[in-house]
Amino acid sequence: AAVAALFERIRAEHGRLDVLVNNAFKIPAELTSRRPFHENPISNWDDMIGVGTRSAYVASWHAVPLMATSEGATIINISSSGAQEYAWHVAYGVGKAALDRMTADFAHELRSRSITVASLWPGLVRTERNEGAEKAGGPALDWSGAESLYFTGRAAAALAADPQRLERTGRAWTSRALAEDYGFRDIDGSLPNGPLSH
Repeated sequence: AAVAALFERIRAEHGRLDVLVNNAFKIPAELTSRRPFHENPISNWDDMIGVGTRSAYVASWHAVPLMATSEGATIINISSSGAQEYAWHVAYGVGKAALDRMTADFAHELRSRSITVASLWPGLVRTERNEGAEKAGGPALDWSGAESLYFTGRAAAALAADPQRLERTGRAWTSRALAEDYGFRDIDGSLPNGPLSH
C-alpha cells in the first residue's frame, strides 16, 4: 500500500516518471561470513531475494504506467558482477542473476514503449556498511580503486540522459564502462577500478 501511495503521489504532483533506479536490498549479517549456504539461516534467501529482487519488480510494475507519458523513460536496476560469478553468498548471486534476467525480460516487453531497462554493476563502493564489515572481521578489501556512491549515481544519470540509451537496453553495464563511454569521473576526479573479482 505504501508503494502504491508513493507512485500515486508522483502521478498527482508530476503526471509522469522519467527515471526509476531500483536499489532496494536487504543485506543479512551473514553475507560476508564466508560460511556455506547450508550453515546460514534460510531467512538469508528471503532477505536478498524477497526484498532485493521483489522490490525491483514491484517498483517497476508501479512505475511503467507513469512512464507511458514520458518520451524515452529509463529503469535502472542496481545489480552486481555477482550475477555472473560467485560473490559472497549463494542467495546473493541468485538474486543478482535474477535481477539481470528481469532487466532483459523487462527490456523485451518495454522496447516498443521506448523504455530503456538496464542493469548497472558498481565496483567496490565505499559505504559505511562495507567499511564496517571489514573492520568487524569481514574480508580484507583493496580500497585503492573503490568508488563513491556518487560514481554509481553519475553512471545512472549519464545513461538516462543519453539520447541513444535504447541501444543499451536489456543488458548489464559496469559503472566503469559507462564512465569511459560518457566521460564522467568520481567526485575526486578518479576513475575507479570497476567490478570486484571474487
